[in-house]
Amino acid sequence: MWSIGVLVGLPAGIIVFVGGLVLAWFMWRDMAGYDDEFQWFGFIGGCLASLAALVLLVVGLYPFDSQYHKWTTKTGTVAEVNRRMIANSDDGGTDQKFVIRFTSGTQEYGCNDTRCALVKKGDKVQLSCKRVWQYSGTDGWDCNYLRTEK
Repeated sequence: MWSIGVLVGLPAGIIVFVGGLVLAWFMWRDMAGYDDEFQWFGFIGGCLASLAALVLLVVGLYPFDSQYHKWTTKTGTVAEVNRRMIANSDDGGTDQKFVIRFTSGTQEYGCNDTRCALVKKGDKVQLSCKRVWQYSGTDGWDCNYLRTEK
């Protein structure tokens, strides 16, 4: 399942991009012969709106690999569950994040759901995860709890 940013942002960006081009075309075509300054103003405004939409799409979809924009199901037997305190930049406080590692590998999955606190070693857990890009560090996985099978 694609993330909400792709499902909503991509179509909205395309609509704004095409709308800006249509506006530029109409302003150029319909204002011909009236006022040259107004004709250029509308044309340039439409082109700038399209360019801004295109730049926002490119920036918003970075990184361009689909694993960063798509939710995937990760299933495995729990080898270890830990808790980490993460600084919250919004209010200066902290948030607790649960980290699950499966027996099938060394990859750690960060769980944003408090139900992950109930997961025990040996449980078979299903998580819905999306890859998270980090500017300076190792990319990780942010997950939501789906279910535990005993």
